[in-house]
Amino acid sequence: MAVFFLLRSLSLAVCLEMPPKPVCDDAALTWQLCLDRNLTNMAVCGGTTDSPRANFDVCVSEWRKEVGPNVRLRGSGIGEPPPQCAGLACLVQKCLYKTEFNSKICKDAALPFRHCVKQLYGEEYIVD
Repeated sequence: MAVFFLLRSLSLAVCLEMPPKPVCDDAALTWQLCLDRNLTNMAVCGGTTDSPRANFDVCVSEWRKEVGPNVRLRGSGIGEPPPQCAGLACLVQKCLYKTEFNSKICKDAALPFRHCVKQLYGEEYIVD
């Protein structure tokens, strides 16, 4: 009986320590990989109804139906965006490195990141 209780307690502790799977993380990663491969022509990743961006938007829309419009996802630290959007922020950094930190050229590279954050947070998180 004591062994069963110990095993039950350990399994419960393991389950409680496992973080929940992030919302739409697969769709966000697919979109990010498409953008990474097409940095100079990012429109190919979001122009059609079966594009990676559209799939991400559908996933978030379905999630919002379940949880409601007032749920706001963000990172674990103050001011951090949702973890699903982190890779999209890296695209901005990659663009800045490639263009010798020309922010005017890389403004478009920030749009997917802003869109991702707005979808998961529920409103603009970054203000110009």
